[in-house]
Amino acid sequence: MNALLSSILKGIILGIAIVLPGISGGTAFLILGLYEKIIRDLSKINLKPYWPLFCGAFAGIFISGTLFSILLASYRNLTSAFLMGLLFASIKAVFSGRPRPDASRLLVMAAGFLAAFSLADEPLGFSIAGNISPAILMLGGVLAGGTMLIPGGSGSAVLILMGIYDDMLFYLQEFALGNLIIFGAGSALGIFLFARLLDKLYSQYRTLMSYFFAGLIIGSVRVLWPSYFNIPVVFAFLAGFILVWKWGGGR
Repeated sequence: MNALLSSILKGIILGIAIVLPGISGGTAFLILGLYEKIIRDLSKINLKPYWPLFCGAFAGIFISGTLFSILLASYRNLTSAFLMGLLFASIKAVFSGRPRPDASRLLVMAAGFLAAFSLADEPLGFSIAGNISPAILMLGGVLAGGTMLIPGGSGSAVLILMGIYDDMLFYLQEFALGNLIIFGAGSALGIFLFARLLDKLYSQYRTLMSYFFAGLIIGSVRVLWPSYFNIPVVFAFLAGFILVWKWGGGR
């Protein structure tokens, strides 16, 4: 019974980590001591030992997703500043153990920044959740699911870059089952089919991809930028930054 409860609690922590930008699901697996075993079992589609973990993760996703949806609607600047702090601090994990920048690496990072900055145009929380096409929901799930398993990679950051993060929070709050099923199916597809490929590419081109990811992170911050700054907003940013820097920012 204690093992069952422990697995559920670990799942809740994992679910919260999945929702928060900048906190990698892969990093959470490492912190919880599950990474190598769960990646090996997922590659074999051995899911039976993880049902309590998955149930806890679903609970954590709904709890944190609903909470942040409410906070984003009522306290947009404070919530955006907190999320921006999370995202900025995740650069620590991206650069962990990487060679120092040179001209080619900085050029790759600049390419990532320009790509994210040009794509991330609608400020988070300023748009009303619209009718996202099933194809975009599926694609978002695939990319987020595959990316979140890489230590230092954030599935939520991918959704911010795609401009559908706040929409997904809205769907969680409203329990829009149809949209959530499509996104969940995409996430499962990303985890089972593409996570190993992404991990292999990341291992082979670790340095260049790290600099590209860093550029994406910095460029996507555009959608999280608060409309004004005051002391509470600055403190919210620092709280998010410290949370990831101390807990989820390393390997």
